[in-house]
Amino acid sequence: MLWDKGAGEKLLQMDILQTIGYSLLFSAILWLFNKKAFFPVLTAIGVLDIIHIFYKIDISNVFFKFFFKPELSPFPFFPWSLYFIVGVLSSKYLKKKSDLLLIFSVVLCSIQIFISGVHAERIADIGKILFLFEMCKRFCTTVPPKMRAFMRASRESLFLYVSHIMIVYGSVLSRGLSFYIGENLSFSEFLVVFITMSVMLYFIAYYINMIREENFSLFLLIKNSLYLIFLLNFFKRPW
Repeated sequence: MLWDKGAGEKLLQMDILQTIGYSLLFSAILWLFNKKAFFPVLTAIGVLDIIHIFYKIDISNVFFKFFFKPELSPFPFFPWSLYFIVGVLSSKYLKKKSDLLLIFSVVLCSIQIFISGVHAERIADIGKILFLFEMCKRFCTTVPPKMRAFMRASRESLFLYVSHIMIVYGSVLSRGLSFYIGENLSFSEFLVVFITMSVMLYFIAYYINMIREENFSLFLLIKNSLYLIFLLNFFKRPW
């Protein structure tokens, strides 16, 4: 009955958080059950992502079409999972510094200068990821003492990204700031919201990482409790 009213399709629609979630979930399941197939399968999905960038794959199946079609937002699983996959594969196969990779990344970034269109933008994005990765290998091997507090918080970048979206746009727990204060703010209002959110999330991320490193059992308890809270609220009002 709910499905006939469109609730099922709404649930299956894909946005940036769903793309991140499915990427993490699929990778975790694959790693758990078949570690040998992990990197080959991710590589195959990455190739499919690239094919979809140049030749749009059209899927009509109600369960899978939102993985390919940007109907809710411009961030369906294909091709946006490519950036997650590039990061995973780079951490496996590109650990050492490479001048060749640095040059290759600059070439990819430059494509957008000479070729316009969404195809060139996606390829240039891959170049940016590889360039930043190569810069990190060169200049981020040691952390100055004064920066250690910031580095601790930065290790929780996924939490920072996901939580700020939930705060701004809402989640199963509550409506977001965009509902309560609107989407169009003056510069002073924006500044107050930005500074408040940045400071709050920084300290939360800092203590999350501290607990993760110093008391991993407590970290798991907190994390799984939060997951349970979200799941319970989701099942109470999934549509």
